[in-house]
Amino acid sequence: MKNKTRNKYSGLLCLLLLALLPTSCIQDDFAGKDKATLTLYFTTTKNENGTSSDGTTIGPELPNEHMRTLRVIVADEEGNIRYNTKVDVPQDQTQTVINFSELIVDSDGPTTFEVYAIANEEVYATNNEWEGTNINLNNLKDKILNNTILSTLNAGVSEDEYKEGYAVPQTAIQKVTVTPGKNNSATIPLEFVVAKMELNFENTSLIPQTLTNVILTDMDMSETKLFPVENIETIDSDLFWNSIEIPSGEKYSIVKYLYESRTVNSYMLTTAWGNNSLNLTEGGLGDTILRGKKIIINVTLNSQQEASLEFLVIPWSEHDINVPEFQ
Repeated sequence: MKNKTRNKYSGLLCLLLLALLPTSCIQDDFAGKDKATLTLYFTTTKNENGTSSDGTTIGPELPNEHMRTLRVIVADEEGNIRYNTKVDVPQDQTQTVINFSELIVDSDGPTTFEVYAIANEEVYATNNEWEGTNINLNNLKDKILNNTILSTLNAGVSEDEYKEGYAVPQTAIQKVTVTPGKNNSATIPLEFVVAKMELNFENTSLIPQTLTNVILTDMDMSETKLFPVENIETIDSDLFWNSIEIPSGEKYSIVKYLYESRTVNSYMLTTAWGNNSLNLTEGGLGDTILRGKKIIINVTLNSQQEASLEFLVIPWSEHDINVPEFQ
């Protein structure tokens, strides 16, 4: 009888020890740690007065420029992904808010996280390749968008409504500091991965005008990184139109997305019509075309074949800058 009692209590003691071991390990793993929440705000569309909801980010103008999906990745300083989530964004939604709860942070001070935000990944991502917490962040940073993707984005210009796979991606990488016991929040402005060019012709003469050999020099249509880079490559390639016809008294516009680039010479607009040319670099464009910028080039044609040309470079959401004119 004594042996049975001893065995009963020995077994119970072993069970208690086994139950205590995992708790001890968990306490060791989270020693000096706490939990915190983080709320992130992303601007998605312009509001009624034509500006973004926080007054700083770039707003869309065409259906394919709206943010329709948004992926947000939160990684710690060691590169470990804590969250990777993707949400759909309604077209009329002016702000997307994502709340991350129970972030493990240092209990004795702030913890820094790196946030990756990507809107409209569908033009380049297939088979949910950026899902999960085991993706390679270096591969994501080094992701290249090629000329095929740019061609798809330019095809989206003519779409009358949003169509999946044609929307222009927007991206951002931003460090965010999180402190336990506080209401942690941050606003992250996203930026289009392309620049946008509007080439507008107006024929003020009494006869139709045909422009031949229209060239924009050093425009990058080849490739770019998904996220911004400090050193932008120099480009030696042109946009070319063999012939552009504009009826009398009418206007003709061309809208193109471009990858950011740097010229080693000058950005030029030339045409065989009257041998007109405009040095965009000297006119104020400088030697670099940056993503998120809009280049507006206006060409007025008259019967003397002397074109009046003007241009400006602005964020996509601003339209109140005085335009310089060049003869």
